[in-house]
Amino acid sequence: MLESCVIQSKQLVTTLTMNGSVEALSFNRDGSRLFSVGTDGEIYVWDMTERRCEHKFSVADEGCIGGTAIAVSDNSQYIACGSVCPGVKHQVQNR
Repeated sequence: MLESCVIQSKQLVTTLTMNGSVEALSFNRDGSRLFSVGTDGEIYVWDMTERRCEHKFSVADEGCIGGTAIAVSDNSQYIACGSVCPGVKHQVQNR
């Protein structure tokens, strides 16, 4: 669940609900869209004027599950998302 509040008064402004737990958030440049990703492996695109989800799609790909990070390009055309990939192993080599 995502909640917005006015910082000074701590007054609740709105609540946005996702299927999974929220892991990361990112606003577009003008603040009109909020992008969220969570444990359910879905990216949600929120219209902050209407306070509703306008689009949802999956980050799960080739065994990757659950989102861990999200970033939006300045022109809002690209979204970068980090996720949990249990089958991927990283190897460090000393040189």
